[in-house]
Amino acid sequence: MDKPYVVFIGATDIDEYYETDRPWPKNGSKCNFKFKSNELGGMISNAACVMAGYGQKTYLLDTMNESENSALALRMLEEYHLDTSYIFRDPTIPDAKCLIFQAEGERTIMVIDAGKPPMVIEGRHKALLDGAAYIYSIPDDLVRIQDFRSVLSSARSAGAKLCMDIEAHKLDEDRMWLVRNADLLFLNDDGVDNLRGQDSEEALFDRLFSYGVGMLVITLGSKGCMVKTPDTTVQVPAMRVTPVDTTGAGDTFNSSFLHELINGATPEQAARFACAAAGRAVTIYGPKAGVTDRETVLRFMEEER
Repeated sequence: MDKPYVVFIGATDIDEYYETDRPWPKNGSKCNFKFKSNELGGMISNAACVMAGYGQKTYLLDTMNESENSALALRMLEEYHLDTSYIFRDPTIPDAKCLIFQAEGERTIMVIDAGKPPMVIEGRHKALLDGAAYIYSIPDDLVRIQDFRSVLSSARSAGAKLCMDIEAHKLDEDRMWLVRNADLLFLNDDGVDNLRGQDSEEALFDRLFSYGVGMLVITLGSKGCMVKTPDTTVQVPAMRVTPVDTTGAGDTFNSSFLHELINGATPEQAARFACAAAGRAVTIYGPKAGVTDRETVLRFMEEER
């Protein structure tokens, strides 16, 4: 573990894909869906696979049962060159899965809660977190760590940086503690709305910087992204592509940005690379469409310029 590495903390599951050629049904109505495929899923493991695809040493931390479903997921993770040797095993929990329904080019994701127990971080697991360049997760997964405040404070004191993706998650006091102690936050429209309350966007950004957050990356869909630090703001346009499947695009963007940042890119360079990586990913079917090598993304940037 001499080179910089990233630890991703979050659930791995098998995504069940279904599709229909009709609009998404309203409450109380009926719609027939056709099964398409089973894919390796989970937003954190998706992001981890993208990072590993670029050749960065990447660890995944999760709790899984010992079913055939989990064995399949582990084999698939290892095919993406993820280190799964720190995953906790608990035979009492159910399989983790997501149901993904595609209609008219968009998708609705239903996440099945596996009711996982708290993760106890000590010994080799503590050493792993303390030695990381970045710890990447979402608030809902980090609060599953037993005594998470102490664990993450220790890791940050040792030099690890905390990076989180903030969407429409419930933000109680525990989760707001995580926000206040993050080094880098990824925010989409839902994340901004969830955090700001009655504040304007600029007031929210000022408040986050006052906590000590070092960088905000705000994704703007078809408009690209904006990167803010306490002193600078950079806006980068999205790639103009025809989307096939948007599943995993945000995970691809986040990991691509973080990979470039770790390896010396400026925030603007990282944002341009991440927009290209996400733009390429949505032109390909499946949640792992963003997994590729760095050279492929660079070629895509040149071809689509």
